[in-house]
Amino acid sequence: MNYSDASRSTNQSPLNSPELQKSAEQIQQSSQTYQQSSEQYAQAVNHNQQAAAQFLEASRLMGTAAGQLAAAARQPVPVTVSVSGGNITAAVSQAAERDNRRN
Repeated sequence: MNYSDASRSTNQSPLNSPELQKSAEQIQQSSQTYQQSSEQYAQAVNHNQQAAAQFLEASRLMGTAAGQLAAAARQPVPVTVSVSGGNITAAVSQAAERDNRRN
């Protein structure tokens, strides 16, 4: 081994080889990509939790509305039906309707 060979091998030591530098850059890029992915995942989890809370609130409201509809369906509706000249007319008694609203 002559002097120029020894000099070249010192400049291209395994610790500063182009392959090692390229690997270090790839690791750095992978680390950044992983960090970004982690942040996006955390945001997605947060959005999912918010959506779940909204869904639960909507379900609660729908349950309340269903209960109110069922209660209203059990109330009698005072209707007056009349037949005149082949025409059938049905009307809700306004006085009875007012009384129902008060109760």
